[in-house]
Amino acid sequence: MDAAIDEAERFLAPILNRSAANKATSIIDVLSGQNNVEAQVSNDEQHAQRRRDVIGKALSSIRDLHASCGDGSNGVARQEAVANQRSQKIADVLLDLVILEGIYPSLSSGVGVPVERRLKSALKGGLNTRPLSEASGGKAEDQQLLIDIVECLSPIPLSKVGLSTSVRDRTSVDLIAATGELAFSPASDSRTRQLFASTFEEIIDSKSASDLFPQLTSLLHPSCPNWFRSAISSYLSVLPLRPEGVRQTINFIAGSSSVDQSLLDGESNRNAGPNVSLEALARTAKLLTSVPSTMTPESWTSALAPQLLDLLNDPSMDNRRIASYIIGTGFLGKRKLGSPGTAGWRLFAEPIIKSIDPPSERCPVSEGALKLALDRLSVLV
Repeated sequence: MDAAIDEAERFLAPILNRSAANKATSIIDVLSGQNNVEAQVSNDEQHAQRRRDVIGKALSSIRDLHASCGDGSNGVARQEAVANQRSQKIADVLLDLVILEGIYPSLSSGVGVPVERRLKSALKGGLNTRPLSEASGGKAEDQQLLIDIVECLSPIPLSKVGLSTSVRDRTSVDLIAATGELAFSPASDSRTRQLFASTFEEIIDSKSASDLFPQLTSLLHPSCPNWFRSAISSYLSVLPLRPEGVRQTINFIAGSSSVDQSLLDGESNRNAGPNVSLEALARTAKLLTSVPSTMTPESWTSALAPQLLDLLNDPSMDNRRIASYIIGTGFLGKRKLGSPGTAGWRLFAEPIIKSIDPPSERCPVSEGALKLALDRLSVLV
């Protein structure tokens, strides 16, 4: 592992040693040996080639550093080794280099989180990146560079060893943006779209709903192109269908500061409920009753009903009131979702009605079923 770190440090030395770096020189120029302003006077294609070379070397260093941590045996010791201060600094610089100088200049305009809204970069400290419009090469070269980056980084978090934690924590949103560019951009050919749509699915499936809500919503902003907005919105819209997805939706909308940790911990402390404002409740109900274009109202309601009924039966009165609002105002209050004959009516209203007022004497109701129906009715009304 030390050899991999030493090699990466030699590569990064021009920018790790601030005193040796000219503040007017871009990171790509510094790392490619163009250490003075006069040497930077070159056309865009020359700079683009230097950029590809530098990012290629950075990816090679990331692979070597990750591989040096082993294949998972003695994983605890190796993870501790990766977490040491020296290797962590090198990993952060390499990953930020790939993100800021590799991913973002290769994305379509409006795709990704605006750079100024990213977490503080390990690359900061007097070095200037060249403007993205100048740094970018031709579209084909940009796409190939994105392919190289995604193919290098996307398997690492799934490995659970080596640099998995660093890559997951440092690149999550950016990797989603890069893979989404390849999978959904009109500029991608059909083979590229098919290949990276599968990779995109793997990345999304590997993350929890609590992680995906803030990550996916951060990618939706006014300058986001329609094709990217549509793809991200479609994945965002079905997050409530995941296990505990309704709870995670409430947690996200209400805001982590006002929601009890029990929403994240599942059964660990279910007697505590979130403090949710009426505005947050209305937003939650609106989101949960917005049927994705890929589903029918009946299939959507049927899929969410078990989670909502579980909340309605929750020991926490706060959680029960939240479920009551979503069911009563959101579902039963909408003709398409909750009028007689719809799935909402059948799943939420009919069981209560039939338990309190059985259709015939041949359909006896147990004491437990009657008590449950009365409890639910008392919360709903």
